[in-house]
Amino acid sequence: MKRILLSVLLIIAGCENENSLSNNNPNNTTPIVKTNNSTLPTDNNTTAIPMKTCGGSSIECDPCQLEEPVCEDFNWICKKDESLELPESCLLPCENDPEFESIGEACGCAGTFACIEGAVSCLDTIDKNLCGGCEVLTDSPGEACGDCGTNICDGLNALSCIDPGVNICGGCLPIMEDIGDSCGDSEENLWVCDESLDALKCTKTEGELCSFQSDCFAENCSFGVCSPVGYTHVPAGTFTMGAPIGEKGAHPTRENGQHDVTLTRNLFVKQTTVTQQEYETITGANPSYFINCGPDCPVERINFYEMLEYANRLSVSEGLDACYNLVNCTNDKYNEGCPPTSREGLLCSANTFVCDDDAISPALDCNGYRLPTESEWEYFGRAGTTSAFITPSGLLDHFARSPLIPEMDTIGWYFGNATVNYVGGINCLMPDARISCLDLPEDKSIGTHPVAQKAPNMWGLYDITGNIWERVWDISGNYPDPGTTVIDPTGPTIAQADDSRVRRMRGGPFDAHGQYLRIAYRTGPGARTRIYNSGFRLVRSVQIE
Repeated sequence: MKRILLSVLLIIAGCENENSLSNNNPNNTTPIVKTNNSTLPTDNNTTAIPMKTCGGSSIECDPCQLEEPVCEDFNWICKKDESLELPESCLLPCENDPEFESIGEACGCAGTFACIEGAVSCLDTIDKNLCGGCEVLTDSPGEACGDCGTNICDGLNALSCIDPGVNICGGCLPIMEDIGDSCGDSEENLWVCDESLDALKCTKTEGELCSFQSDCFAENCSFGVCSPVGYTHVPAGTFTMGAPIGEKGAHPTRENGQHDVTLTRNLFVKQTTVTQQEYETITGANPSYFINCGPDCPVERINFYEMLEYANRLSVSEGLDACYNLVNCTNDKYNEGCPPTSREGLLCSANTFVCDDDAISPALDCNGYRLPTESEWEYFGRAGTTSAFITPSGLLDHFARSPLIPEMDTIGWYFGNATVNYVGGINCLMPDARISCLDLPEDKSIGTHPVAQKAPNMWGLYDITGNIWERVWDISGNYPDPGTTVIDPTGPTIAQADDSRVRRMRGGPFDAHGQYLRIAYRTGPGARTRIYNSGFRLVRSVQIE
């Protein structure tokens, strides 16, 4: 059709030229001019005028670019006509086809693929957005997205905000080292991110001084020293131990006034008593009476020697020294628990796990886990207080089992608040529980509770008062004379003790009240006795670097 129209235009143009020449030639002579290699008549009095027409095309256009010859301004040019179909001769396989399996596939935005200069190209497309889609986007990839982020394409018609430049520490700046590179002579031997988010650093190990949690590899900066997770750093110090003579509730024979104690070793003190889950993980057994209390409840009904064995196994599992030399033990009775016929399983002492006492020392300089001495326990239990109770006021409203004492309720489980709903609590109907129904209604039971549910003391230690008694190292015996000063006491030796089988315990249990909740109260069951309300807390001696 285009060519037909062009021919008509040329004929019309030719006619107009003939009329023009005829009007300017009154003699009706025929001038000759040369145009487009054709000879036209002229005479000597006429100037030659070129014809404004396109003759037959002599240029070649590229059909694979959808080009064809077009006469514009009476000159032939190659012009792209996107309505044309691509000739079959152009749809040839490309030797270099990096993205597509065949030519002729859809190219997006109504385009097609063709072989152009040896590679697949997209023809007949409209303007695309920077993601490659056909819709116009308001933002462009590479623009700032906030917090080190940039916009990138997410699909053909969308942008999303990502953080491609963020380092592994979470900051915006690049970091030179990689996580896991050697950190030198440190136990962990790892790089970790510091608090600035833009750098890596070697973090401090246990026993090193610190100012922030991020200073320490385990992120436990406790009172200026990097400490194991779940442990509080308690610095060495001097304190007054015991209760003043005449303090209400003081035991007339077990407490004989106050004396000063200097402790020369810094300690890592476990923030809670050992739980049932922790004990079972290391030993493979759970002999607790209140097993229905749950894995986060204190382990109990284990004897003194089983506590030492647990401490040894825990130390070895963490690459530390076992602190206790346990020999001649009745290994077949380890973790046996109590038979149900013995006081309904509440406690027992016969035929249980026992080791040679003469071979066991308090192991104060051992780097592994151990029981605290009695003086260490009272030192970290008081946490700087000097009152009879570690309640906020230092007082107790009354010594009876009930009613509830509000201040004691905030810090510990005791008879006034220790009722439980799980199966297996003790109640007034149990003949050996020593609980009167005048104190506890028949439809109520009491028992242990999960650790760390009450407020800690000033040094971050939970359940110092209540929940369970806590065994310590010392053999039972009298204190030093009032007013004297002792250094790192460990209690009587076996030769000095009236009964070397009796070991101290402190803190008061869930079924205690009144005088038993005093921080200075001390009692002492047999070392081989397993008791339903007695557990333990571990410590480690530490050298501050």
